[in-house]
Amino acid sequence: MATRGGKCVKLTKLINYIMKKNRNKSLPGGLWLIKNRLMMRMTIVLLLFLSFTAVAQNVTVKMKNSSFIQVAKEIQKQTELTFLYNDTKVGNITGLNPDFTNTDVKAILEYCLKNSGLTFSIVDNTVVVSPVKLTSQQQENKLTVVGKISDQQGLPLPGVNIIIKGTTLGFVSDVEGKFTAICSRGDSLLFSMVGFEMQIVAINSDSPLNIKMKEATEALDEVVVVSTGYTRLPKERATGSFSVVTAKELEKRPSPNIMNRLEGVVPGVYVDVKNSDMTFLYGSDRTDGYVDEQTNISMNIRGKSSLLNTTRPLLVVDGFPTDMEMKNINPSDVESITFLKDAAAASIWGVRAANGVIVIETKKGKKGKGGTTVNFGMNVSTSGSPRFNTLPIMNSAEMIDYEKEMVEKGYITRPVNSAYSAGAPISQAAKLILDAKDGLINQADADAILNELAGREAYRDVKKYLLQPSFSQQYNLSFSGASDQMSYFLSASYANERSNMKGEEGDRFTLTSNMNFKILNWATLTTGLRATLFNIKNNALGLSMIQASGGLILLPYNQFVDENGNRVDYYKTYNEDFVTEKEALGYKNWKYNYLDELDNKDDTRKEQTFAMTVGLNIPIPGVKGLSLDGQFMFERKNTKNRTFANENTFEARDLYNTATTYDANTGALTNNLPWGGILNVTNGNSQNYSIRGQINYDGVIDEIHQITALAGMEIRETRDWANGARYYGYNEKTLIAGSQLPNPYINIWGYNSYLTDASPETDYQRRYLSYYGNLSYTLMNKYVLSGSVRYDDYNNFGVDRKYRATPMWSTGFSWHIGREDFIMDNVGWLNQLTFRTTYGYNGNIDPGQYPFTNISLSTSNDGFAQLPSSSITAAANPSIRWEKTGVLNFGLDFAVLNHRLSGSIEVYRKYSRDLFAEYTINPIFGANSTRSYTLTRNAAKVDGKGVDIALNGTIVQKSDFNYRASLTFSYNTNEVKSSPYELYSSFASSGGGSGRMIEGYNMNNFWATRWAGLDEEGNALVYNADGEIIKSTENITNDDLVYMGTLTPKYFGGFFNTFTYKGLSLYVGITYKLGYIFQKPTISQQPASRYGGANYEINEDMAKRWREAGDEAKTDVPRLGTDNNSFQRYRGADIHVQKGDHIRLKEISLTYELPSKWVNKIMLGSANIGFTATNLGLIWKKNNVGIDPDFIPNTRDLRMAPTPSYNFSLNLNF
Repeated sequence: MATRGGKCVKLTKLINYIMKKNRNKSLPGGLWLIKNRLMMRMTIVLLLFLSFTAVAQNVTVKMKNSSFIQVAKEIQKQTELTFLYNDTKVGNITGLNPDFTNTDVKAILEYCLKNSGLTFSIVDNTVVVSPVKLTSQQQENKLTVVGKISDQQGLPLPGVNIIIKGTTLGFVSDVEGKFTAICSRGDSLLFSMVGFEMQIVAINSDSPLNIKMKEATEALDEVVVVSTGYTRLPKERATGSFSVVTAKELEKRPSPNIMNRLEGVVPGVYVDVKNSDMTFLYGSDRTDGYVDEQTNISMNIRGKSSLLNTTRPLLVVDGFPTDMEMKNINPSDVESITFLKDAAAASIWGVRAANGVIVIETKKGKKGKGGTTVNFGMNVSTSGSPRFNTLPIMNSAEMIDYEKEMVEKGYITRPVNSAYSAGAPISQAAKLILDAKDGLINQADADAILNELAGREAYRDVKKYLLQPSFSQQYNLSFSGASDQMSYFLSASYANERSNMKGEEGDRFTLTSNMNFKILNWATLTTGLRATLFNIKNNALGLSMIQASGGLILLPYNQFVDENGNRVDYYKTYNEDFVTEKEALGYKNWKYNYLDELDNKDDTRKEQTFAMTVGLNIPIPGVKGLSLDGQFMFERKNTKNRTFANENTFEARDLYNTATTYDANTGALTNNLPWGGILNVTNGNSQNYSIRGQINYDGVIDEIHQITALAGMEIRETRDWANGARYYGYNEKTLIAGSQLPNPYINIWGYNSYLTDASPETDYQRRYLSYYGNLSYTLMNKYVLSGSVRYDDYNNFGVDRKYRATPMWSTGFSWHIGREDFIMDNVGWLNQLTFRTTYGYNGNIDPGQYPFTNISLSTSNDGFAQLPSSSITAAANPSIRWEKTGVLNFGLDFAVLNHRLSGSIEVYRKYSRDLFAEYTINPIFGANSTRSYTLTRNAAKVDGKGVDIALNGTIVQKSDFNYRASLTFSYNTNEVKSSPYELYSSFASSGGGSGRMIEGYNMNNFWATRWAGLDEEGNALVYNADGEIIKSTENITNDDLVYMGTLTPKYFGGFFNTFTYKGLSLYVGITYKLGYIFQKPTISQQPASRYGGANYEINEDMAKRWREAGDEAKTDVPRLGTDNNSFQRYRGADIHVQKGDHIRLKEISLTYELPSKWVNKIMLGSANIGFTATNLGLIWKKNNVGIDPDFIPNTRDLRMAPTPSYNFSLNLNF
């Protein structure tokens, strides 16, 4: 009710006072209600009595998208009128656009109340708004319709808006989803709710309605709760920088690894997927509780905060840090992923939060229709043939031409064997060239064979026998449900994956159990179990045999199978003459056969992980909102790596032959090692546990003060230990290996050789003791203050507490500007406007740093004293302490046009201090030789800054068709403010490249020589800093290099579009990376004179090399055999630096939700099928060299461009 000024106000106040006084009397409920109704009728009578004094009044009202209440307040400002109305009845009158100048108030009110079912009268300067009296015909058509609204699982939906179509009259469903609507026969009711598709129902009778609302494909603002791992808060009461990815958003990308589903989705979160054909086959060495950063995939939040290797975000699962990786988690088990990006969000995790925190919550049981809900899902994915042709390598003809020049210039010579050594093998083409040169074969015959080799398809058999289309499949089954006393979620999944390299495949099996129990309707017991099993086979030969290396490699014209279908042998270690001679003496087959190796390869990895959580929440009697939490977590991981080279493999035969000596006098062979295979076994174990006690408070005081607070203590211990064994002469059938083996043994040349020992046993134990607290205070649902503090103690930072323990803290403030009256009254199109700011410090830890002296015992005697020996591998370093990162964050959240457009904008600064850096120490101290005589200290500073933007919009919203889009944009950069590193003195002579952490530059800085072309002899020319041309015989300094930029994108994000039409949904995902560079692969090595062989280069640039005078006008590639300065300056020249900016069509998916009338016939709740295409290619790239910047094919690390993959999915809900 709104009132203002005049006699009516005084009278109304008097009546309200009387009613209030009477409300306190001890009357039975029915008599009290009758009395209040009488008092209200007396008010109306008195107001009618005074209505004769009312006079016409003119006002000017010009407003956009306003409500009736806003218009009424504007009229009150210009007149002496007072309004009397029921807030509930007029609250739904919105979307008004009055445009009146000096107009009678009555005309304006008629406009506002048109088709609302309400009318008005003016009584003694009071506007009384009341329902329209119905005619007898209207009374006859009037219906009271009741019903219940639920979602597709049958769960009630409270707060659904129900509006009579064509009017502003509406109703709202209650907490049980029930509603009552008063309308006329023939009306249509519109049912709408944020996150659900609108429904329209025609009303022809008063029969009860049962409305099932379908979730929108893109639900705006559906995430209202954020999780820090310690507590859950409504997003509106959080001051920090949180980003949440829901299960529904994860479903759009069907990958067995969660990380592959996150690329470009979250502002500020950079995901770099380097291999597109695998999601969990890659190796694992993470046992420190941080997200895995391998050559396959990596992630960081708002850039790096450390100079060394501790740059991964902390991973938290169901409230506890985990030492597992994301690939251990079944994506179908995930309810939400919350990214904690600033200090206020992450500081509760203290010294492990400087790189950000990822909080994963797995699914829990929910009440559903019919008790247990069963879900089954499957995904099958395959790809096209690997894109081998994208590799920048020479073809057969170019390689033979290259070999001819190497023979001509003496880099390849005929192998020479002696009693003490054997020459390296040479290729088939090189042997022909040498034979023709030495007259051992007619030149014409040699040319004919060489022409045949040159005409062969490059690496035909590599593509045929070693590569394959990748394939994966995943199956998920879950059961969930809940009652008043318990809830449960049980799931199992199986995934199989095969990469594009033959012999590389694996299985993953996961189990999850989450159960909650009410104890005596009072306390709550929560339990969680997770188990993951991996069985990986790493038996692929891959592309390593064709990558540039120091010896003979597989060349483009080499074949695995000849024209008759026979497998072809090659000479791997020694030349043909030597091998032929030794085999004739009785040595084992010393040739290498690629297909035989593929058949006999037996490398496996098995991983078993198990995690258990138990929690008990106990409300404290007498204090509402106060409770105690006790929680325990235990986690264990076992890994077994087994590499077996049986007696048929080249490795086993090569070692056996090398350990065999020949007696020329007797013709006897002496085998110094047993015949059999070589077995390597490495076992790794890790476990950790956490115990936590916590007190919580969540309550409201005097209706305007809302407080959420917690305080607790946590004890955590991690332990990692590993051991290994290496067996020689191992028989897989008898399980017996050779014993008492000589070490050293006498090799084929008569010298001592040593067997490789097994991996030493290691055992690392770390303990943490933490105290923490967090407070969030909200005033009048408008103003929020937050604070957090954590004190961590860590055993491996020595005995001095000032280094070992440290506090971390944060504070934050948010202001819901959109809830202020001056906004609500004047800006009707603005639905939300919230300002946030936070500041605080997080920490970082490098588990590999210790304050103590490390001494390593040698596995063999000292070479001079012939006594056991040891060495100091790490000198004492007692002053190491935590790295710290301060974060200042400003954020603005908004929603406009009835939430049709919403988003957030955040600006931040990061201040990383006490970062670990390496100092060079004098070798005379005799310590740290294994660390290149360096000592790690807290000695560096880095500042970072960035912007995160997220926009969500409903572009088109019709009854059958919707188009929703979301855009993410991230900017991040950093600058080293203080560092002990400098560009080392030989940096320029080695051609530049990626420098160390240099003050004044980005951590991923890159330097290049200033290319000036070739001279008349085919050697490199470069410019110095003064623009003068420098020959390769002249020196350059670091000052002559040019800074090219950063290797990490400064700008990245994604643009995601969802189109829905009835049951069809089309999703289009686009990602982009901008503002960075990469180095185009070129020649990586020059040939070097060897006994027979040479260093082979495979990059196609070698075919463009300088040959004769004048070529310098048409090529930049130096001559074969150019001096080292020339080669290094060309390899590191600025002409090879390209822009990495690109936009990628990441995926397109089409999903069809089967109509309920179909699925209900087969006892299903819902069902959908989908088709997804991923890695569809680049829409645009800034470089003009045809390289995908995400998959750079370096000749020492060949990486093929991604192949499009296609996925079919089926999901059934029972």
